[in-house]
Amino acid sequence: MRSATQRSARSGEQMSGLYDFLVRINLVSGFQGKAFLLVLTVCAIPAALVWLVLLVWPSISPLGLAMTAGLGSLLAIGIGLWAVQSMLRLILATANTLQRFVTFGEHIPLPRHYHDEVGLLAREVDSIVSDLKRRRDQLRADGSYDELTELPNRRSALRKLQNELSDRRDHLPGTALVVAIVDMDNFKRINIAHGHNFGDRVIKHAGVSLSERLREGDFLARFEGEQFIIIARMIPDRAQAVIERVSRPIAFSELPAPITLSAGFRICAQDDPLEQVLRRCEEMLARAKAAGKNRVMGDAVDQRASLQFSLTAPALPAANQGVPAKSAGTGFSQ
Repeated sequence: MRSATQRSARSGEQMSGLYDFLVRINLVSGFQGKAFLLVLTVCAIPAALVWLVLLVWPSISPLGLAMTAGLGSLLAIGIGLWAVQSMLRLILATANTLQRFVTFGEHIPLPRHYHDEVGLLAREVDSIVSDLKRRRDQLRADGSYDELTELPNRRSALRKLQNELSDRRDHLPGTALVVAIVDMDNFKRINIAHGHNFGDRVIKHAGVSLSERLREGDFLARFEGEQFIIIARMIPDRAQAVIERVSRPIAFSELPAPITLSAGFRICAQDDPLEQVLRRCEEMLARAKAAGKNRVMGDAVDQRASLQFSLTAPALPAANQGVPAKSAGTGFSQ
């Protein structure tokens, strides 16, 4: 794989072909102008060939001219296909760099010496991928990165939660800090039935699915094993619905049924200790599991009335039917 990457990198640095030739002669500066010049040239090939034949052989028959025009058209098609491939080579190399980074975490350098629109795209993508790789390597180095899911790990989550609980800045009025622990139901059965490597793939897939369901600015980390933690600021009355939406069952193509999730969350007060927040989330998660799984239970502090209450979803007819739990309202808990 390494040799293939090196070959790809070398081909990315030296984009040989018609595109390089057009860049060197610099007849037109923009990519659109280069493409338009090529179209005119290719379209002129049949006519140029006919005129050349007439100059060499003035008495050629109409059939001969028709055959010459047909040959010129075939030649134009071949040259046109080659020209398109050459012109698109830098774009394809840019797409390949993105795909290799997303799939394998590799950075294939792109050339930076082109100055048209496609060259600018290649430079920007190369800079972005290079920066992402540097940041990812830094996260791995400082121990705050989970290698399996490519999410922040428990250490990073605890640091983030402590900072949020200590934050005394004025945030959007009416919002509060919400912390949720999300756990995959019956995950041990998956490990036993399919093996730990398969289980790792399921965990990675769950991390991607949860990330896609969160809003921009929400924090997601792999907390431990098959558990994830969410840290977000939102309107308290919407917390139950948001966590339920995030905790919908996750489809995995190699399993016959979706993977259901249970979650316990806490709507935090400003003076909440970190240990209490985590303990209450774990207690709510345990209640959700005990109530049949595939559901969300929450705990909050009403700062105005100093009353503790829990938001509890009703039990489902079956724990793993692939239907997310719906909130039944608010009831007091001891």
